[in-house]
Amino acid sequence: MGAIRRRNRQRLMDHLLGNRIGLLAGLDEAWVSKYDWLQRNLHARNVAEDLLYRTRFRDFYFRGVGTGDRFKDVFFGILQREKDNPSVSFEETLAELPDLATGKRPPSFTSKLIATINPDKPVWDNNVWKCLSAYRLGKRVNSSNVENYRRLVETTIALVENPAFATLRDSFDHRFRHFAHFTDMKKLDLYLWECGRQR
Repeated sequence: MGAIRRRNRQRLMDHLLGNRIGLLAGLDEAWVSKYDWLQRNLHARNVAEDLLYRTRFRDFYFRGVGTGDRFKDVFFGILQREKDNPSVSFEETLAELPDLATGKRPPSFTSKLIATINPDKPVWDNNVWKCLSAYRLGKRVNSSNVENYRRLVETTIALVENPAFATLRDSFDHRFRHFAHFTDMKKLDLYLWECGRQR
């Protein structure tokens, strides 16, 4: 099973490498700059109360999703409380967040909270999963949210540690010179997101 996953990861890496120019062209610089603003302002503001931060975060990450006021208050309260804790737990945060207005548990939003605090962690996103699933690296239907998040972390770390990732990094840094300071994980996340979006 491990050998199959390694082959599938290499197939995905080959796809990202071969299509990197088109993937980067699909990313809007103004949109990427919104992420940069959120990261730069995380420690400069009380994000539990700062309405500008909360609004920009919601516009970037919560587009079109009914979260409800209680969910947002708890979410930004946790983000403020844990923002200096890069070891914040996905499992514990997922359990602490209330259900969304739809009644579902919020693994995607949990990952976005974690990745905001620690940008070396991946984001659980439908487009990312769509890209990974095309190479049989996606989430498993019968697995828990925690198990699928671990799978996402394992897969994305292996991709970043692949020597070929250096080419993806260099291409990103050339295309987005102002954002070369992004972590390798975030650069990969943007490639995967655009890969899924283009499918």
